[in-house]
Amino acid sequence: AIQSTLLLQLQRAAMSRHSKHSNDRSFFSYKERKDAGFAGTRKDVLGTDCFLPFGYCALSLKAPKDPVATPDGYIYERECILESLLRQKLEKQAEAKKYEEQELRKARQARSEQQAQELKELEDFRRADQGLLAQDERHKRALDRSSPGGLSGGGDEDRPEKKLRQGELLVVDKAKLREKSFWAKNNTPSAAPAELKKVDTTTRCPMSGKKLRAKDLISVKFEVTDQKLMDQGGG
Repeated sequence: AIQSTLLLQLQRAAMSRHSKHSNDRSFFSYKERKDAGFAGTRKDVLGTDCFLPFGYCALSLKAPKDPVATPDGYIYERECILESLLRQKLEKQAEAKKYEEQELRKARQARSEQQAQELKELEDFRRADQGLLAQDERHKRALDRSSPGGLSGGGDEDRPEKKLRQGELLVVDKAKLREKSFWAKNNTPSAAPAELKKVDTTTRCPMSGKKLRAKDLISVKFEVTDQKLMDQGGG
């Protein structure tokens, strides 16, 4: 019997105690939190100081003098909730005005671009009708190369030294190259302003976020049923 007891103790000593003292997990078990003093019911964790007393205004956090309630049951001071709804209305109207101005700018820009395109087409037609394109050697060679019966071999006409002799080398405009230069301080490109979205002008409840109008408010009258409890701060 003594030998069997010693053998059992040796086997227990050789066994891993990982299951009893597991501390390599990324979370704490209920027993570990309870041993550390952090386990308890929600009522124990959240005391009465974490909640607004019943009947207090959700905006001013004080006992209302003229209480009103929303259809969802939230209590507000009439002056506070009306001021909040009015501020929301003014802010949304200002945002809607900015959105309308943005749409007008976009419409004007689209019209100006369309007019510029039409003027360009008219100018190209006028120049082509007057034969100005025929006098330009560069355009003439481009037309000859693109035409089926034109010259397609290129040859000496496409060589840079040939163009240099005729004075047809294109002049590089360095000002245009500097417009997209990151290192030029005066020409650094900036991001376009964020495009505004259409604004919903509906006023909403500060607590629930649902649609709320001034005429939806319900007047409330509170009566004290236990004055002693009221004097102690309520229950």
